[in-house]
Parts: sequence; C-alpha cells; structure tokens
Amino acid sequence: MKSNLENVKNNIEMEMEENLYELDEQLNFEAETVGEILSVQDGVAFVAGLENVRVGELVEFVDKQLFGMALNLDRERVGVIVFGDDSVISQGDFVKTLGKLVDVEVGDYLLGHVTDGLGHIIDTEEAVKTTEDTVRKNVERKAPGVITRLSVTEPMLTGYKVIDSMLPIGRGQRELIIGDRQTGKSTLAIDTIINQKFTNAEEIEVFCVYVACGQKQSTVFSLRNLLEEKKCSSLYDYRGSHSFSIRKFTIHICIHRSSNRRTLQRYWSSCFNYL
Repeated sequence: MKSNLENVKNNIEMEMEENLYELDEQLNFEAETVGEILSVQDGVAFVAGLENVRVGELVEFVDKQLFGMALNLDRERVGVIVFGDDSVISQGDFVKTLGKLVDVEVGDYLLGHVTDGLGHIIDTEEAVKTTEDTVRKNVERKAPGVITRLSVTEPMLTGYKVIDSMLPIGRGQRELIIGDRQTGKSTLAIDTIINQKFTNAEEIEVFCVYVACGQKQSTVFSLRNLLEEKKCSSLYDYRGSHSFSIRKFTIHICIHRSSNRRTLQRYWSSCFNYL
C-alpha cells in the first residue's frame, strides 16, 4: 500500500513539473532586465540590477556571446554561473535576462556526438537532423523516484575479470569509482564503455554518456577518436560496416569548458533522466 502511494505521489509531482514547464514557456516576459557585473570569481559572476531574475534562469552577457545561469539571489546581487570562459568578462560588463529557465534539447540525435554544456554539437559544422523523440528538458528538474524506476535485474560487464567476478554491477545501478589521481579511474570507465559494444551486439541496448568536466578539448576529441577506432560510436557497428546506427553502439560525450569544476556537476541531470 505504501509503495502504491509513493508511486502515485511521484507521478503527480512529475506531471506538475511538466505543467509548470509548459506554463513557463507560455508566459511572455516583455521587459528584459539588464544588470552590471560587480566581480567575477572562479567561474561565478556577481551581478547587480537583475531585479526580476528567477533561480535557474538563463542570462546573456551582452556583446560577449556568453551565457550563464542565475543561482543565488541576494538582496544586492545575483550569483551567475558562467557557461564558458570567464576571462572574457570583467567588472562593468552588462548582463541581461532572457526570460526562460535553462534547458537543453535531448534526443537520440545527440548520441555519437560531442556537445558543450548547453547541448550544442561541437564536433561537426554540418547540420544534424533531430529525431522524433527530441524534447527540451529543464536542467534543474527532479529525477524520477525510486518506485518509478525499473528494478536492477541484469548485469553490466566492465570487461575486467577481477571486477566482474568479485564486484558484480547491475545495469542501471549507481557505482562510485574512488581513487587517487593517476590511478586509472577514467581508464576503467572508458574501458567499460568500449566493452559495451559486445553487449549491444546481442541486441541489448546500453547507452553510454561520458561527461568531461574541466578537461581540455583536445583530450575529449582524442577520446572520441579512440571510440571511433574501437567502433564504439554511432558511426560504426560491431560488424564493421559504416552505416549510421542510432540505436546501437552509441556514445554521447558532453564537454563543459569552465574555470571551476565544482560548478559543472549539475547541468546534465536532464540528459541522464531522459536516458
């Protein structure tokens, strides 16, 4: 009985969230607010004058081709996380609100590509066609509850015999990799991604998302080239043909360039909730 009530509660909360998002899109914010930067520290810009800004709202740094998200709202100033290189902005620059919450476009068309923190594809200059399942999701949204998730019933093999035999990992299970620097944490994760091509060869879909927080762009593209060589990206399949397979052997890489790694860990929750 308790589980059923919890399930109903989670469904109602998710429906309310979707309705609020649709209402937010319908509202028309005609008067944009313009503020001035007081200071910039560690990827966060402190702005004065944004009177009507909301928590999680997307803002634009005027004439800088740079965006940010308003988070903490104080009486005298607003803390804005910078989506990009904060060295191009300085005290006295202007910031304007855009009247919408930060959201990203998610769908199968992203699989096999490298994107920035706002979901823009950066590994190709060609236009990428969206798929029918493409939707826009708020970055700040509640993840599905435990009751609404499927049970963990199938294993996920990492390819390391010592791990697969001693520490079985379930598909859909959260697993934390802890270790000192240069001990092979990222290598373990990448090898696990590569090993999933054998799982997907059995018509079992495993989607892999690699989020590169604070890493150099050259490092990310080196990883992408490695996955293509191992035929693990969406441009290849296990049999070696070069046909585009959107539902198999796919990986999506997100890169976020910012000076502060601590501010980068929350903005792709919508993608994980979608998958």
